[in-house]
Amino acid sequence: MKFNFYFLLILVLFFKTELFAQRDFSLFTLGRTPQSLSTNPSFRPAYNNYISLPIISGIGLDVINTGFSLSDLLVPKGNGDSLIFNTDDSFFDQMKGGNRLSLNTNLNIFGLGFKVGKSFVFFDVKNRLNAELTYSSDFIKFLLQGNGGSLLGKTADFTSLGLNAMNYVEYGLGFNKDFSDKLRIGAKFKLLSGVANVSTQENNLTMTTDATNFGLSISGGAKIATSNISALSDSSGFDPATFSQNAYNFNNLGLALDLGASYEINEKLSVNASVIDLGFVNWKEGIKNYNLSQFKLEFKGLDAETFFKDSSKVYNSFEDSLKNIFKTSNDVSAYTTSLSSRFYFGANYKIFSFLNIGALFYNEINHGNYRPGFVVSTTLSSKRLFSTTINYSYFSGAGNVGFGLNFKGFYIVTDNLLALPMFNPYGSRIASVSIGANIVFGKGKEKKVEKAENKEAIKK
Repeated sequence: MKFNFYFLLILVLFFKTELFAQRDFSLFTLGRTPQSLSTNPSFRPAYNNYISLPIISGIGLDVINTGFSLSDLLVPKGNGDSLIFNTDDSFFDQMKGGNRLSLNTNLNIFGLGFKVGKSFVFFDVKNRLNAELTYSSDFIKFLLQGNGGSLLGKTADFTSLGLNAMNYVEYGLGFNKDFSDKLRIGAKFKLLSGVANVSTQENNLTMTTDATNFGLSISGGAKIATSNISALSDSSGFDPATFSQNAYNFNNLGLALDLGASYEINEKLSVNASVIDLGFVNWKEGIKNYNLSQFKLEFKGLDAETFFKDSSKVYNSFEDSLKNIFKTSNDVSAYTTSLSSRFYFGANYKIFSFLNIGALFYNEINHGNYRPGFVVSTTLSSKRLFSTTINYSYFSGAGNVGFGLNFKGFYIVTDNLLALPMFNPYGSRIASVSIGANIVFGKGKEKKVEKAENKEAIKK
């Protein structure tokens, strides 16, 4: 059974975006966990060797909604315990400009790393999903108030609505090398196999409600590119094997590059910088691109007498009108989507060899959208037994307290402690957690300076 194309079209229009990156602030400040290499390939894990096994090696989840939290959306009804949707103007006023709801998942399938002389070599395989909904306050207002609320007599702007979702498998080979006692440079080369994609390339949909007769005027157009999603719109043709094969057949080929460097200014102060996910995916398999021509639909309502006499005639006439208005053309041309690139600029100051404070300036560039953030952190470590970090970050208009712990290869990190169930998940706009375990072995040698500092700290 096939879903109606127009239903699929409208669904896709309501989910437009560019890819949104997972920030990994706490993972970055934790530093010496193998998974931290995904934020800077010049980092060096605490152990000389590690192996990451399927599933247990790591699962990451990241959700962000810049427009509102759940506690903003659902408010108490009077003095009772029941909740209702918030329709106050103040709720919609906080959603100025474009808003986004994004979901990112990261599944570590396999990984390993080992030290060779002054170099460290690592390889990993990951399944990554990036999806993001962008929406306007007018869209949320339409959902909660309908077209007869504060939108009456106004033109609602839905041009920011849509979806861009990408699922791909990443095969990465990286290394870093000490070029001196102060400088280490790292790089990671990544081969990508695209599984599925939806990309709304254009959308200029608007809706006006007449203040006198409540008539609707809807106009706009759209361009939508898709790869390997036809099985989702045809339940009889769904074949899970198709998706699993796309994880390694590289028919939708992509390439990406990570670069990083770490430099010790002196025994106390060090700086580092990295650029992550400079790359793209070229989609060629299972392509269906839809071009919705510019249209204008005027709907003045239904004539009650005609409707009750012959409702089927009314429905057929309305359907014919829609077909004439929604003129579409589709093609199978290949297209390319770029990855969202992340830039990290960090500095760390050692108070003792086991305690340091740090600052991080984060930048994200996504198809012309620039999103900055900053983090201040403190990290405590006990040689290679464990390390823990706590940090404060500000990103997308919200401040959050993050936490990370690494204990002999086991790690858990979050960029927002308050989003955890024991705190205040309903009042949070950002939720993230990454957890996993690595098999680690081969302790490296400490620097003489670090040993001296440890002995001095113990004496004190």
